Amino acid sequence: MSEPFDLEKHRAQQERARALGMDYSEIRTILLSVGADGDDGISEGRAVELIREMALRAVDKAVAEERAAVMEFLRETLSTSETAYASDDLDYAIAIIERGAHRREEEP
Repeated sequence: MSEPFDLEKHRAQQERARALGMDYSEIRTILLSVGADGDDGISEGRAVELIREMALRAVDKAVAEERAAVMEFLRETLSTSETAYASDDLDYAIAIIERGAHRREEEP
């Protein structure tokens, strides 16, 4: 059974998408460029690629925001840590996450 439509949740999701760069005007420009006359027209395939690129930029921005939130949480935890050992461990973990080395595909 599906859940009832939540308009406020939908609006929040749409606002989040816009904040991440999934801009209406940019998507509209891409869609209107498909098959346009003249030199400014693009193929459907190119339109899909442009929208994918936009989505990937949005994902990258969301990941960066989440990573920053994790770093802030760890820093707050680090500042309240009771032992030097725990502090060193958290400091080490923060450094690894900040450079992206905790994910194999992001290793520098």
